[in-house]
Amino acid sequence: MGEKLLTRKWLLLSALVVAVAGIGLSQTFSPGYVELYMNSTVVGQGESLSYSGRVVHQLLPQADRLVGLQVQSQGSVIQVDQVRTDKHGRFSGAIGTEGLVAGNYTVSASIAGGDQHTQHFRIIQSPIDLSFTVDKEQYAPNATVTVNGSVTRGNQAVDTQVAVQVNDPQQALVFIDQIVTDAQGRFTTAFSLPADAPAGHYRVFVSAEGISQLEMLRVTSS
Repeated sequence: MGEKLLTRKWLLLSALVVAVAGIGLSQTFSPGYVELYMNSTVVGQGESLSYSGRVVHQLLPQADRLVGLQVQSQGSVIQVDQVRTDKHGRFSGAIGTEGLVAGNYTVSASIAGGDQHTQHFRIIQSPIDLSFTVDKEQYAPNATVTVNGSVTRGNQAVDTQVAVQVNDPQQALVFIDQIVTDAQGRFTTAFSLPADAPAGHYRVFVSAEGISQLEMLRVTSS
C-alpha cells in the first residue's frame, strides 16, 4: 500500500515537472526565429541592395512562411514588401534605392506572431555621370555649334549647373556659358564661330559638380 502511494506521488510529481517545463518551453520558443543579412551596409544612390535570410523554429527550417519587410528612415516607413520562404526556410530579395536621399536607413524582417530581425544600411551620394556631344565634328567660320548633354546619378536625372567653355587652337577663349539642366537632366547651348576663326582643333570643356569632360571639334579654313 505504501509503495503504491509513493508510486502515485512520483507520477503526479513527474507530470507536474513536465507541465512546468512545457510552460517554460512555450514561453521561451516563439513560432519562429528570423535571420536577416544584407550584402552591403553602404550603397550609392540608385543602386540596388540585396538581402537574404531564413526562418527557423526550434532549429528546424520553416518552409512557405510569409516574411514582411519594412524599410524605415527617421522613424517613417518608406518601403514595404513580402516574400515567402523556400523549402529550406530561406528568403531573399532586393531593395531599390532610386528616389531615396542620402542618409541612414533601417530594414526589418518579421513573421506573424513570431520574431523580428533588424539591419541598418546607409545611402551615399554617388558621383554624377556627365556626357555631352557637339552636333558635328567639322565646322566652317561663322557656323553655329550646338552642345547637347545630360547629367545623371545612377538612373536619376540631376538638377545642377553645367559650365561650357570652348578654346581655339591657340587656347584663346571662344565661348563660355553656364546653364542649368532640365527635369530630365539634359542641357543644351549653342554659339557661333567668329568669321575669322582660325582653322584647327578646338577644345570643348563641359563640367558639373567637379566632373569634367572634353570633346574636340575641327574648324576648317574659309
